[in-house]
Amino acid sequence: MPNYTSNLRLIKPLENEFYDINEHNSNMDIIDKVVSNPNLLDNPWFTINQRGQSVYTTDGYCYDRWALDSASVGSGGSVGGITLLARGDGYCGIRQKLDSLSNFIGAEMTFSVLDSSHHVHSMTFTCPNNGDPRVDRTFTLTNGVTWRFSIQANNGIWDLQIKNNTKNSSVFIAMKLELGSVSTLENDSAPNYAEELLKCQRYYQEIDSSLFNYYFYDLNQIWFIAPLSEQMRTSPSAIAKGTPNIRTGGSVQSGFTTTFSGNSVVSCIAKAVKNSHAISNPALCNIHNAVIALSADL
Repeated sequence: MPNYTSNLRLIKPLENEFYDINEHNSNMDIIDKVVSNPNLLDNPWFTINQRGQSVYTTDGYCYDRWALDSASVGSGGSVGGITLLARGDGYCGIRQKLDSLSNFIGAEMTFSVLDSSHHVHSMTFTCPNNGDPRVDRTFTLTNGVTWRFSIQANNGIWDLQIKNNTKNSSVFIAMKLELGSVSTLENDSAPNYAEELLKCQRYYQEIDSSLFNYYFYDLNQIWFIAPLSEQMRTSPSAIAKGTPNIRTGGSVQSGFTTTFSGNSVVSCIAKAVKNSHAISNPALCNIHNAVIALSADL
């Protein structure tokens, strides 16, 4: 009787046994089902949604690292992923911009999608250089809807898109961009949430205003600083969701205008301005009532 490997249960013939090609092929089939290349996309299973909306209906970023183009997007339902639908009579699309493909220019790559029937649709292409013609491929999902995949490089940014020109909705469970001529998406499962979140927070993250700590003041201003969860790609822009207020010992201090600027890749700066604020101990002040959205998206 043969032995078996401990992890994949591959057949290991004993020294006194004959070589069996069927056992060899069985081992190869098992290995083929578990081998997978790294996915070069961020948030490929659409599990990270820091902006928090259940449905997005305007152009721009939606699920982390993905941006809409004349489309609406929401949950893919029980199968997971997203449902993508045109908003008007023209094409609809979703895109991800990448700044990490410079080492792969000229290499053979494969893009693939997993549809709601758990079928993989893939296409192979050569990674373009800056200024090269746009790569275009078409693929038809199990539901009969045809989509177009494209990728083009300009100024060190690769713009990857899928789009169609019908109003038919489609569910995409996952997408994958990888090196080589064969898709390994079928062997994948959703990535670790915490690890994927940190990758996405390089481009976008939100912090609660209560995380800001006092660090400096003068007669007209009080400064606060908050550390970021993950170092960002570049110094981010900041927008407050809600109306931030300044409190001391639980009491709201009226008349302050709070802005968020001068940010770095590792921290966010808040400045509360009120002429002659007359607060004797600003170190006791806190910021409340807002979430700060920080964006370093491409």
